[in-house]
Amino acid sequence: MNIVVFGANGPTGRQATEQALAVGHTVADVDEGADVAVPRGVAQ
Repeated sequence: MNIVVFGANGPTGRQATEQALAVGHTVADVDEGADVAVPRGVAQ
């Protein structure tokens, strides 16, 4: 599944990103002031 996490730099966003990657999802994170979503890829 492809997931976008807004506010991925905060504690909740980091937790959501880590959990999604841990189960094999592709995550794009968006932080304050970011112009684009940054893909994090798939956990190995």
